[in-house]
Amino acid sequence: MSSQAMSNGLDLYARDASGQRRFSVSNFPRTARIRDLVKTLIPQMGLSSNDSAGRPLAYQAFSRREHCHLRGSDTVGQALLDGDEISVLPDIQAG
Repeated sequence: MSSQAMSNGLDLYARDASGQRRFSVSNFPRTARIRDLVKTLIPQMGLSSNDSAGRPLAYQAFSRREHCHLRGSDTVGQALLDGDEISVLPDIQAG
């Protein structure tokens, strides 16, 4: 792959937990972390940042191609391919 192709960002798609709404992200930097992608998508997708009790909500990315949760510390270029689709899901911890 050429160095120019590696420097270009990725075009990605994201779905909410219902799977009904689909959003596109253009030219997202390959060197950004997955957690940065999720933080960027939360307001774009209109996701709530707090639960009904006012506690902060955490979200995670799920790769629809690989069928696995993505680590927030991985880079977008490591974890995703151009045109990939992720789901942005609430990170629910059992209490």
